Amino acid sequence: MSKGRYNLDDIIKNSFEETIEYLKKNNIEVEEKLSLVILESYEEYQQKYGTNPRIHVGEYEGQENDVYIIKNGLKKL
Repeated sequence: MSKGRYNLDDIIKNSFEETIEYLKKNNIEVEEKLSLVILESYEEYQQKYGTNPRIHVGEYEGQENDVYIIKNGLKKL
């Protein structure tokens, strides 16, 4: 399959949904429904939510039920 046929947004969304299903199947409760936020870059995150150096250790100043995925970091992998 050629590289151009992959849609990173779809892969991220499917992986997110699979993770939620995994948690449910293994009786791991999440108090509130999680929401997925896909951003193109860390710079986009900073523009929308401000500078927060703690994001690298898993803390953030957004909604507690938002999961942020920054695409350009995934593209490098």
